[in-house]
Amino acid sequence: MWANTSHRPLSLSERIYLAEVLADVRIRCVKPVPAIIGPLFGQVGPFEINEETALPLFIADLLSAEHYCKILAPIWLTSHGLKQWIVEEQKHSNDLLPPPHNLYIEIANKLLY
Repeated sequence: MWANTSHRPLSLSERIYLAEVLADVRIRCVKPVPAIIGPLFGQVGPFEINEETALPLFIADLLSAEHYCKILAPIWLTSHGLKQWIVEEQKHSNDLLPPPHNLYIEIANKLLY
């Protein structure tokens, strides 16, 4: 990961950018996706209809914007996953639980807004 040499906290937009680059999300293709080749990420695809795969968030976001796929919510962002989190939190009320993902705030912000 890039070093923060300015000794200031990263802004939300900077953290979202890092999440887009570093975090993989699952997608389900709704129409065939041709192979895409980019200088930063190499070859992605091809994918068939209903095929599920994991991609960096920024690529999934681009494909979703072009209506090639739907981004699937991570399990920790589903109602079932959130209910499990609440149960675990209640079990360990005196302990600090690790986050569901290192970039969970940024991923949730990107997917929900």
